[in-house]
Amino acid sequence: MVPITKVLRMCDGDMPVMGKVYDRMYMLGNKVRDIGVDWADEAADLVEERWEYLHSFMHGAGYAFDPEFFDHRQSWDEAITNGVMEMIERICLRDMMLQADDPASARKELTTDSAVVVERVAACERELSLFVKGLGPFTKQKVLMNAKLMEPADWWNQYCKHLPILSRVATSVLAQVVCASSAERNWSIYGRIKHKGRSTIGHSKGDKLVYCHEAIHLRNKLGKAAYKPAMEKWDSDSDDNSDADEEEKDLIAGLCC
Repeated sequence: MVPITKVLRMCDGDMPVMGKVYDRMYMLGNKVRDIGVDWADEAADLVEERWEYLHSFMHGAGYAFDPEFFDHRQSWDEAITNGVMEMIERICLRDMMLQADDPASARKELTTDSAVVVERVAACERELSLFVKGLGPFTKQKVLMNAKLMEPADWWNQYCKHLPILSRVATSVLAQVVCASSAERNWSIYGRIKHKGRSTIGHSKGDKLVYCHEAIHLRNKLGKAAYKPAMEKWDSDSDDNSDADEEEKDLIAGLCC
């Protein structure tokens, strides 16, 4: 169960991992099927069934835009390509709604077939072509090296200023959360602040206290923030039990922390 638990822990954290899910779920299926127990095939089938249920355009686009997988851009399959195109349309539509003089009316009138939206989508897809070709800054070794070391949004902001529309789409996709843990934690904090013993606190004051609590927590985290790449890849061709003990030790140590 260690491979499955490691993926769950990755998704349950605070790091931006939308771009990692597609790759990690694929690797997880191979890892589970090769663990060498009687129920391996059944477990792998359950993982694949869950992935079919969870998979969306957002996951495919996240994989495409994550700089960790920049070298894989020439081998995008249909699911990844469709995800990229779909998210470009959706986010360009959203941007045009927000940039309109009357956003409320724009939300009712604009669609993906509107002229201004089509024009922006076309411009974004032209930028996507440059990204896929890997021209300009992408030919430099330092850019390729930092693709695996920097936080995805920082990488886009640093090296993709010549692709302004695509950068906006990519950072929007990569910033999406992959689970509801943050919302659940928020409700837990609210429950500790407003309970039976403090029932006289109004909703407005409770909201402000929760906001202050999370703002202070975030400030403290940013004070010592450092981006660490997500969990290591698994080599499906390696010996089934070669690193099982080490993985279990690392997992237990992480849970204790």
